[in-house]
Amino acid sequence: MIDTQQPLIVPDTAAETRWPLAMAELRGHGIVSFCSLPLTTARRRIGALGFGSRPPLTYTATDIAFLGEVAKLVAVAATTR
Repeated sequence: MIDTQQPLIVPDTAAETRWPLAMAELRGHGIVSFCSLPLTTARRRIGALGFGSRPPLTYTATDIAFLGEVAKLVAVAATTR
């Protein structure tokens, strides 16, 4: 996600095998579905913003577009001093 600057969508944290420790942590908090979006400004990449859901959730293209707009606002707010 950081390299590609694309959203990362995990529909089922129990089935995700790429990041076992992170998924175990999310499951420990009851998170079943997870979505992470890059926080990027015109000048730099500053991190990621994650959203989790306790009930199973399928993130739609509309959901991702909306959360992407939220991430843009958070990125600007995080860099404003």
